[in-house]
Amino acid sequence: MVYRKRRRTLSARWEWAVGVCSWALAIPACSSDSSGGSPDGGTRSTPDGGGSLDSTTGADRADATDGLAEAAVDTGLDGTSLDGGAEGGGSVDAVAESSCDASATVPDFTRGAWLICDALDVAGKIWTGTLTITSETPTCDGASIVGSFSWLTTNLATYQGTTVAHGSYVAATQKITLDESQPTGNVASATDVMTYDPGTDRLVNGSWTGGGPAGMWSSAARVPQDAGNGCIGDF
Repeated sequence: MVYRKRRRTLSARWEWAVGVCSWALAIPACSSDSSGGSPDGGTRSTPDGGGSLDSTTGADRADATDGLAEAAVDTGLDGTSLDGGAEGGGSVDAVAESSCDASATVPDFTRGAWLICDALDVAGKIWTGTLTITSETPTCDGASIVGSFSWLTTNLATYQGTTVAHGSYVAATQKITLDESQPTGNVASATDVMTYDPGTDRLVNGSWTGGGPAGMWSSAARVPQDAGNGCIGDF
């Protein structure tokens, strides 16, 4: 009888001890994050409990990336606006235009007229010509020129006529290029090239090519506009 009581007491103590141990072992396994997420659920608390280390969603990151990309397109990597030049500095076109502020020095080609004597074409005709420049507009490298030619030859046969001239003057080389068009009479359209000599105030080393026989001349002097085709001295 005593033996059975002792056995029941030992059995009860053993069951109590097993229960306590099971409960103690179950505490770590049963504890969970207060947010209810799994260990790999994508939410990790910061050391100071201030929020998630990965609290930004994929959509938020995409929006932020798009915003940075748009800012880079609008301003450029060096802070220069693609459609407005440097910050606070106007457009690229304005910068380009400012390089022309110091225009080249241009002689006054409109004063008087330029008399061309003894111009010879490849067919043997000797021409007298008058170039009148009616306007010159300064450009970055010189000037644009508008004027007219009047031509006359009489040594083989009589031919005469006029053309309208448009072209340019380049200050660095003193070169003038003129395209003759809208011919009247017995002359043809052509392209003329010549050089201005500031030392003598003459046009030199002239030539033309175009619809008629090519030709050349050595010098053109400045004369009064009413001097005609007389090949007389300059003034």
